[in-house]
Amino acid sequence: MVKKGYGLAAFATVASLVLAACGGASTPTPVVVTRAVTPVPREVVVTPTPTAEPVFSFTSKDPTHFIQVQAIEPDTLDPVITADRGSAAILQNVYDTLVFYKRDSVTEFVPQLAEEVPSIQNGGISPDGRTYTFRIRQGVKFHNGDDLRPSDVAYTFQRAILSGGSSSLQWLVFEPILGTTENNDITDLIDPYGTLLNNPDKLAKVNPTGLQAMCRRVQNIISADNEKGTVTFRLVQSWGPFLMILAGPHASIQDQQWVAANGGWDGSCATWQNYYDRTVDQQNETPLGRSANGTGPYLLDHWTPEQEIVLKANPNYWRKEPAWEGGPAGIPAIQTVTIQIIKGFNGRVKAFKAGEADAMGFYLSGKATPLDELSGEICSAGEACTPGQAPGSTIRTYMGLPASTRMDAIFNFEITSYGGNPLIGSGQLDGSGIPGNFFTDVHIRQAFSACFNWDAYIEQAMEGQGQQVFQPMLPGQLGANLDNPHYSFDPEACAAAFQASAWKGIDGRSLWDTGFQMTLVYNPNWPESQTAAEILSENIAAVNEKFVVQVSNVTWEAYQDYYRNKKMPIYFGTSRGVIADPHYWASILTVGTLGRGMARIPMGMRYQFANLVTRGVQSTDPAAREQIYLKFNQTFYQNAPAILLAQELVRRYEQRWVKGYYYNPMYADLYYYALSKE
Repeated sequence: MVKKGYGLAAFATVASLVLAACGGASTPTPVVVTRAVTPVPREVVVTPTPTAEPVFSFTSKDPTHFIQVQAIEPDTLDPVITADRGSAAILQNVYDTLVFYKRDSVTEFVPQLAEEVPSIQNGGISPDGRTYTFRIRQGVKFHNGDDLRPSDVAYTFQRAILSGGSSSLQWLVFEPILGTTENNDITDLIDPYGTLLNNPDKLAKVNPTGLQAMCRRVQNIISADNEKGTVTFRLVQSWGPFLMILAGPHASIQDQQWVAANGGWDGSCATWQNYYDRTVDQQNETPLGRSANGTGPYLLDHWTPEQEIVLKANPNYWRKEPAWEGGPAGIPAIQTVTIQIIKGFNGRVKAFKAGEADAMGFYLSGKATPLDELSGEICSAGEACTPGQAPGSTIRTYMGLPASTRMDAIFNFEITSYGGNPLIGSGQLDGSGIPGNFFTDVHIRQAFSACFNWDAYIEQAMEGQGQQVFQPMLPGQLGANLDNPHYSFDPEACAAAFQASAWKGIDGRSLWDTGFQMTLVYNPNWPESQTAAEILSENIAAVNEKFVVQVSNVTWEAYQDYYRNKKMPIYFGTSRGVIADPHYWASILTVGTLGRGMARIPMGMRYQFANLVTRGVQSTDPAAREQIYLKFNQTFYQNAPAILLAQELVRRYEQRWVKGYYYNPMYADLYYYALSKE
């Protein structure tokens, strides 16, 4: 800082003494002369003392031991039937897949148990896109010491198709290998009417000759050559996202000998039907569901349900070179991973704040938590971190991470009334209820869509940490285009659509004059579903007071009953994308588990969607696929089979001594191999 200073006004005194001669002269009186001195300005430069930036050092008590606290634990550790994040989070650390995601990319892959990612250029993919050949890595051992063989890889996918059942994720493998069917299940090829679906007792009674022939067909399509060290997949059709399907935990490579010895199929075509559609409870009665034997960077030490899961570093891990620049290689830096199961949120926060845990497990809700204001560092995906409200704190917060999960409101085209259904009132259009096929009228679906307020939902349910989903695929995925038509909150359009409805009351009056009544129930475990139901209720009543949409909190048992028996007029469902491809969302929302199974979309409409879904996934040209999905989005908008809600932007908390974390929405949770600690 520069300041200008001036000296005080000064006065100079000059005394003139007149000396008289001796001899009586008197002493002269002093004469005082006063003279003003003009001050000279001068600049004084004041250099401020520099304030040193605080330097914080964060070190853990034990850099080889990683502790995570979370509420969720696996359903099962059998990759064939797992579909939950808790299970997938363990599998992705204990098992390897043929290919894996390249760091934080969801569309680029690196070789894992395959020596290279197959392509047309390297001869791994045939020119027509229907044959994939993988050269399997040599010298890899399973955790129990068994050698990895190409036949283990082939067996893994044969077992997936023959044993999975429709409640698993194995439909993703089935479709490209055997073709799209009604349920994408092996039993469709034995009985196209679906009577064998998820019915192992009935399947076991089918003619053995036919069952064995089906098994051999699968084995011929997925075959191994142990001498050449290859596995070949002969797809019935080209498949754009095939490599994505092979990168997820549901595609974990297993040891055939170990699986057979621990409760799984032995690989014989004479016995496969005995292992079809095993439930989680059935599988968990065997070591196959409660233990694991992979080739991954970590071994399962033990799993004590409701207490902890402990992983140990694989001392013989095969990776010698990083899969990507700066990636991990060799033995894991973290030697022990302890996952503590703490059900209460406050208990997890307490352990984390005290530094007793290195991370809080699973990506948390976008809602603010007590940890936000205690964070020393705030980070976002792919961007530099900035100081938080408490710079000296050990807590690091990642915010705004786009989740692979979203919630949608699924219309039920055939609401069940059998045995009574209080959710549809009188069951007829008399002002006190709705008929079971109420949502078959497209104008009703369009009206409900236009009466939903996304801004209110994102603010109330997500505290602003979310973004509206305009198309079935998530933002950023192939086909997601903001220029596509989409619904927005428009009360006038809502009213106009209701007035355009062809529904008439039992007395012949219009729907607008008759009114209707229904009840929406929500999942007690997902408060976001309550918010969505209440927004619809309020906005529809504002359009016409005769339109009554009640919102009810029911017991979990009652909710399950309504769900199983298809009694809900609207189902608020949360789904997690396991591949970052539009086929996943386009399929499940129209011809798959939600569209066919929950919404029960009529056959004619499903045929429209199925044609576009099939064309989109069979193309391997991204530009061509983009155009097909744009057409699909327009068809979805016009038919409005569901209200697409929002993608949540989530948080993650870790201690600042943790190094190496990056966000990939396709990971179920942490990939511990990439982490280290100071």
